[in-house]
Amino acid sequence: PFSSVKKRMTAIVRKDGKWLVLVKGASEMVLEDCNSVHSRTGAMVMDDEYRAAMMQTIQQMADQGNRTIGIAYAETEDLGDFPDEEPSYEMTMLAIAGIQDPIRQEVPAAVRNCFQAGISVRMVTGDNKNTAVAIAKKCGILSPEKAVEEGEVMEGAQFRAMAMEDPDKLISLIPKLRVLARSSPTDKLVLVACLMHEGDIVAVTGDGTNDAPALKMADVGFAMKTGTDVAVGASDMVLMDDNFSTVVQAATWGRTVNDNIRKFLQFQLTVNTAGVLLTVIGAIISEHNEEPLKPVQLLWLNLIMDTFAALSLATERPARDCLTKKGTGPISRAAPLISYRMWTFILGHALFQLAVLLVLMQLGHVLFDVRGCVRENVPSDLSDIKEVTDPWGVPRCFGGLEHGTVLFNTFIFMQLFNELNARKLHGEVNIFEGMHRSRILLVILVVCILFQFCAVQFFGIFMKTTPLNARQWGMCVGIAAAELLVGLIVNLINTHMIPTWKPKTAEDNKKGLDDKKRALILEAKANAGMKRGVPGASDVHSNHSNPSPRRRSRRDSAVQAFTEQHPTPANPPSAWLRVS
Repeated sequence: PFSSVKKRMTAIVRKDGKWLVLVKGASEMVLEDCNSVHSRTGAMVMDDEYRAAMMQTIQQMADQGNRTIGIAYAETEDLGDFPDEEPSYEMTMLAIAGIQDPIRQEVPAAVRNCFQAGISVRMVTGDNKNTAVAIAKKCGILSPEKAVEEGEVMEGAQFRAMAMEDPDKLISLIPKLRVLARSSPTDKLVLVACLMHEGDIVAVTGDGTNDAPALKMADVGFAMKTGTDVAVGASDMVLMDDNFSTVVQAATWGRTVNDNIRKFLQFQLTVNTAGVLLTVIGAIISEHNEEPLKPVQLLWLNLIMDTFAALSLATERPARDCLTKKGTGPISRAAPLISYRMWTFILGHALFQLAVLLVLMQLGHVLFDVRGCVRENVPSDLSDIKEVTDPWGVPRCFGGLEHGTVLFNTFIFMQLFNELNARKLHGEVNIFEGMHRSRILLVILVVCILFQFCAVQFFGIFMKTTPLNARQWGMCVGIAAAELLVGLIVNLINTHMIPTWKPKTAEDNKKGLDDKKRALILEAKANAGMKRGVPGASDVHSNHSNPSPRRRSRRDSAVQAFTEQHPTPANPPSAWLRVS
């Protein structure tokens, strides 16, 4: 079978009392084990000049983005039973083939969108370094115009050696790393471990069994539909079209869902804060400790606050610029769910609503020209309802049914207007932008307005309200519409005065990692010989600075054993996402 260490696969055929060994694999590694070449006249010894010419041909083909495959054979005596591990042979080179794997048309745009969204894309492959660089430039992972800088491209052997000999340097180079060529299964696992240990959020794509440990360890594992069952079992999501652009769509929806949840939270916490404070303070300042809102009115408010708000705010579709617009970059694992700007929104709107409602509690009977008290068989010594005379000598009804209806109606319309404000999280001034994506919100607003009108005008017995006239309706809606002005002020404050959350120290980024994954990360780094950040690993692999192929094979066998013991697997992914 294919050996990820030797980068080739071998077949042995018993023929005429001899073994015919057939080999295909990474061209430069197959060429290294060949001492002759098959020409038109038969096998001829391969000298250094011919070997150099073959290497130049391999590099030229790789520079064009071809995957080069070396094909060789060897003949030897029949050694009896076939060996479990491939012996060494003196082989004869037959041919070098170049395979062109065209880049999908949508991939460069998807990679470009990732970089604009703050997502760093890495390619980890078993291909030749030159092939990997050529493909990375076509995809946009590396700039086609600029020369490759130090640290952007690395080979697996160099990566493994640096992990054991100078892990600090490797950690410092990883942020620049874009392409890891000629990688082994452990290289992918170690790269994921290093990124996650430094606090990055990592997503991995893969389709092979060897990808399983990396898929399982990563924050998000994307398996291909055509991948092995082991890879699919270890992943979190399966790409049904095997297309990298689908990963970008997943990131788009992920950020949109996250934003939608936070929109709902900031709206709900605003209503809760204002409602609780109004109930407590209103009861305190009331002569008979009466709550400003009746229980059935609070139930209707709760329905708006929970069910309808969740349906309207949490179902908005992604915007075209949701990955690239200002303030929508990647969110750290340690970042708080409620940001500084959300707290500004919650406190600003809640305090405004509370202030307006307290004023209406005390002066609403005057502002809305409330006259005629109806006690509803409630004794005067148990109710705040009373007739008062305003400064102009006009008799008014304080605390009556009409006064309470005005208070309730204004509070409800404040929430409906504030629901529009809650659509924006990042200080955007235009809260009506993208309303076409919020059709459910528009429908729910219409339903709530109609029900509120009916509740006030027709359902008075049930809702504890009384019909209002046109002037009172206009004043209720007008006062509540001031929420839009308050929303504009809050957004301007958020844009110019409130900073976005940033980790105070490098250690802050590492918070939020669960113990299970932390243990897997430390184990992977220790197995790779990395001492930095691994407790008790001072002597790990101290004498393995230059491991032999046999030791590397044992290490890879350990990864395979891990795969068999855990129903979750691994293989070198063709693309990586890193959210920094």
